[in-house]
Amino acid sequence: ISIIEKYLPVQLSSDEIEKICDEIIKNLNANTMSDMGKVMNALKNHKLSPQIDVAKASSYVKVVLNN
Repeated sequence: ISIIEKYLPVQLSSDEIEKICDEIIKNLNANTMSDMGKVMNALKNHKLSPQIDVAKASSYVKVVLNN
């Protein structure tokens, strides 16, 4: 596994993922869970998307949009 990890992109920290999610939510004026798809699509197309743990991002976006 350590050999394979050398070739994989370094994953972003939770704080970095949350910062990117917050920027996307703000830029899209996302306020409700109905905006979840738009946010996740923008996240998928983000320049750092290979380094983003989608499960962590999705969980965070759900929390933010439910508040």
